[in-house]
Amino acid sequence: MDRQGHPDRREATRETRLTLSIAWSFVLFNYIYADFGFFARIMMDPAMMGRFQALGQAHYSQWAMLALAAMMEIPIAMVLLSWLLRRKANRIANIAAGIAMTLVILFTLFGGGRVPPLDFYSFFQAIEIAATVAIVCHAWRWREPDRVGDGSGAAD
Repeated sequence: MDRQGHPDRREATRETRLTLSIAWSFVLFNYIYADFGFFARIMMDPAMMGRFQALGQAHYSQWAMLALAAMMEIPIAMVLLSWLLRRKANRIANIAAGIAMTLVILFTLFGGGRVPPLDFYSFFQAIEIAATVAIVCHAWRWREPDRVGDGSGAAD
């Protein structure tokens, strides 16, 4: 803190990094809980289990599985990268990852022009979209803090 009680540059940057890292953790918990609930629902509903088994018999190439793994690695990596990257790279990475994951969820929600059902999975998707949009907005507004003590207000 400076003499006026304002956070210094390092403290402000550390707070923003922590906020973004926690936000990505929140997004991941929502992804995980929604998917667990989805699979639990499949296990309890014989009709859904039959449809899922038919889907499971489709052949997925290793490239398709790799693409899905890479897509899910984005929010996982952002938990760590939000904490480790310098401000400029951090800001760009959070904006890009937030937009990418928002688009992924929007596609799964509305893909093919379908109207999503009002169920628990859509509820989680709405929360995930709101959270990733909030991440983008927070990173977008993250500016270099003014230098403390020189009175110029110039940024690094």
